Amino acid sequence: GRLIELISVFKHFSLSDYLLGKGIGFEYLNIENENEFIHNVHMTPFGLISKFGVLLTFCMYILIFYYLFKKNNSKNVILNVFFKSIIIGILFFSLTEYSFFVNLILWMSLGYLASVNRSKLCAES
Repeated sequence: GRLIELISVFKHFSLSDYLLGKGIGFEYLNIENENEFIHNVHMTPFGLISKFGVLLTFCMYILIFYYLFKKNNSKNVILNVFFKSIIIGILFFSLTEYSFFVNLILWMSLGYLASVNRSKLCAES
């Protein structure tokens, strides 16, 4: 299952691979079945580390948490709670699937939260 994927993928890593990742086309041998190549780790944080490294993965999560916990000046509290709840749910479910780049709702929710303060700044100037 998922644990076998983690053990299999990081068996092929060096220190520089942890920092920078192996790239988009990286594939690795399954330790349970030496004839099977796997292209993905289904747990998003580890999938991102395997492809992009710890540095870029850390930056992506910092960006997400920044907008998730940033206080914004929107008067529409319901929309703020709605979009923040969506992001929290997607982060939770991303622990069992590799879904960051195919889940448009995550990026639209982050876009809404990022634009809330911008629109207020534009209206003031």
